[in-house]
Amino acid sequence: MTTRKLLRLALLPRVRRFARDAEGAVVVEFALILPLFVIFVFAVMEFARAYQAMNAVISAAREGARVAAIAPDPTSAAWADSAKKRAKAVASSMFTTDTIIVTNPTCDGAVPASCRVVTVSTSMTLKGISPLFAMIGKSGGIPLSGQASFRWERAEEAALP
Repeated sequence: MTTRKLLRLALLPRVRRFARDAEGAVVVEFALILPLFVIFVFAVMEFARAYQAMNAVISAAREGARVAAIAPDPTSAAWADSAKKRAKAVASSMFTTDTIIVTNPTCDGAVPASCRVVTVSTSMTLKGISPLFAMIGKSGGIPLSGQASFRWERAEEAALP
């Protein structure tokens, strides 16, 4: 007999026994599933943060527009600042005020006397806390924006002569 045949005959029972043995199967399955599970957990966390950020941006715009809607002159510097402060105060409960940008209230008319609707816009860029954003090509962040419009409550008073 050749050495090759002897080697095959000696190894054949070991190979058959190894093929029937299932001790390492759980470890292999765990190693295959773990990366997918980790990616799924990070995706759920990032989606929840993005949803929270979107709600914060929209709520900030709504609160800023509400302050501007009850103002005597929504486009004046003092009332625009108070609308911005209110919007940033609402958003600061979830994010730093540096990350949310609030625009000055704008009217649908050129002068406040013809104003009927006051609009406030907010925007921010959401940065990821996990490597998932880099994996999908959004390492710079995701831009979020919100806009709210309210009827100016003193429009009738301003239109009176």
